[in-house]
Amino acid sequence: MAVHNTMLLQGLLLAGAIAVAAQNCGCSADLCCSKYGYCGTGDDYCGDGCQSGPCYSSSTPSNDVVVSFKAALWFWMNNCHSAITSGQGFGATIRAINGNLECDGNNTELMNARVGYYKDYCSQFGVDPGSNLTC
Repeated sequence: MAVHNTMLLQGLLLAGAIAVAAQNCGCSADLCCSKYGYCGTGDDYCGDGCQSGPCYSSSTPSNDVVVSFKAALWFWMNNCHSAITSGQGFGATIRAINGNLECDGNNTELMNARVGYYKDYCSQFGVDPGSNLTC
């Protein structure tokens, strides 16, 4: 009887191993791969532990430093970088970031403070701040 129970236990373990091995993440692009390796949609597949696909994410720039840095870098590259590299100057970056708040005479004190900080940083790095510093 003990041999029979041992064989039964081994069979169950083998069946479980095969079931686990059958799980995969070859999901189509519109499906999530769950933490258990199954494809589908909804919280069970796209929520916690989702491995790939259109997973839900609770990470936002306000609560995740990596997401925050990526968002800032994305914004810079899509809104400010070309202003600097095309020679438009620091003032164009102020306009891209805070346009209506600081430019066109809306808050010259704040804009001048920002330009002052920029000049200070440039001085610390030993680089010329360039022209077109205001917006």
